[in-house]
Amino acid sequence: MTNHPQVKDFLGYPKQKSHYFSYKTITPKLAQIEELAAKAAVIDSEERSSFQAAIIQFYNSVMTYHKLKNSFFYEDITNYTKFMKDLDKILIKSEPLINLKSFKGLSIDQKKTLLDLNRVVSKVRYTNSVSIVNVIPRQVSANVNVGIEWGSISDGLTDRIANKPVPKLTTLYAAALTSAQQQSPQFLADVNNIHTYYNDTFPKLLKQSKQEAMFYDWDMFYKLVVIYGFGILLLIGSWLIWKKALYSAAVWLITATFGFHSLGLIIRMLVQDRPPVTNLYSSAVFVGWGGVALALLLERYFKNRLGLLVAGIVGFLTLIIAHHLSLQGDTLENMRAVLDSNFWLSTHVITITLGYSGTYIAGFIAIVYTFHRLINAAKAAVMEKEYYRMVFGTVCFALLLSFIGTVLGGIWGDQSWGRFWGWDPKENGALLIVLWNAMILHFRLSGWIQTRGLMGMAILGNIVTSFSWFGVNMLGIGLHSYGFMEQAFFWLILFIISQLMIVSLLGIPKKATDNDIKA
Repeated sequence: MTNHPQVKDFLGYPKQKSHYFSYKTITPKLAQIEELAAKAAVIDSEERSSFQAAIIQFYNSVMTYHKLKNSFFYEDITNYTKFMKDLDKILIKSEPLINLKSFKGLSIDQKKTLLDLNRVVSKVRYTNSVSIVNVIPRQVSANVNVGIEWGSISDGLTDRIANKPVPKLTTLYAAALTSAQQQSPQFLADVNNIHTYYNDTFPKLLKQSKQEAMFYDWDMFYKLVVIYGFGILLLIGSWLIWKKALYSAAVWLITATFGFHSLGLIIRMLVQDRPPVTNLYSSAVFVGWGGVALALLLERYFKNRLGLLVAGIVGFLTLIIAHHLSLQGDTLENMRAVLDSNFWLSTHVITITLGYSGTYIAGFIAIVYTFHRLINAAKAAVMEKEYYRMVFGTVCFALLLSFIGTVLGGIWGDQSWGRFWGWDPKENGALLIVLWNAMILHFRLSGWIQTRGLMGMAILGNIVTSFSWFGVNMLGIGLHSYGFMEQAFFWLILFIISQLMIVSLLGIPKKATDNDIKA
């Protein structure tokens, strides 16, 4: 798939409107595509032309399809069951010849047998090397429901070559693939045999797979984006008409949406058997959840509609971010080694992400204050003390959680890598959040900033947190550089610019807000 005009021209289809190409169409030029992609890959990403970037992306897409095509059996095989039987015959026939010290004096038939052996073994090994679909559970524990390592179908064929028993699932998949290739009515029965085997041998695994498929099918968090957005509209409407009725509806809707947000997190935890934060996608979902929870608590205490508005905005934006992160691949992926610890996932990671939530809530309340001050200076002046208390208290919460989370991260690092602190970019980012929140409190308590200064620094805290959350992954270095997304760089820069512009709005003088709080 490509929509780049130079790539289309290179493929010989400059006028084709569709950006989809068949694998058969691409095959004659595959070697040239690979060569161009290899040359472009050695060039720094910032210095590549648009064509070079597009050809690399196109080549990667082609290779992903090629790997999928060869993940079960070698692509030129049409009868998989027959291939396995032929493999057995060749192995049996070649067994007396393999251990010969010399191949001199072999008959034509014996030489043909060895050539056939080399051919089938090469196909099995190639399929094994490129396979990206692992469907054969390999037992590594006495308990069939835990300790399972996944292997490809070609792993089972490799076992046969090594004179080991072929996994039953390999035979079952071969039968189902053959039925599918031949469009046989036996196909459904063969698929049912595979399902029965999984259910009898790995019941917990099959149940978990069904739950995971159902969770993906619901797409709950994406649906919540719309509901959070509708809640925001109801709340904004309550400032204009039907104040009490629309406000009550907004409270009910955003609170209910938060309940489903919580339910989605719980289901995800049960499916993965892990705490809520396991990758970049889940961190977006959890940061949003923590932010909404904190904002709703502020609304319950202050009852000024600000907490409810910020709850809706943060829930809406973080789940949009999560949706775009989900487009990059499996959101319930296997744990990265650096995160493979339920204890530390339950302590350090949760604590640090709640620190993110607190810093964002303070920043977004400050953003609401900034625009409120421009739209209705007199009303903003009346509510200034409440704005101040909400932001100041939230920054205190964010500092506490960020500090504890950073210390716990150091302890985890000491256990995992043998050092408490290594000036890794992610560690530095976490430290920046702690220092920035501490600086906000220090400047305010020292009298160096008043209300507007507090709001400005809180908004800048959004930039610091976003860099720690996403920016360090874009550096591509360090022990924490996972979840990398180069295309997110544009949006991160755009967000930073937007925050700087909002801070600059605080510099517009308004007489109604000149009386900053001094205590």
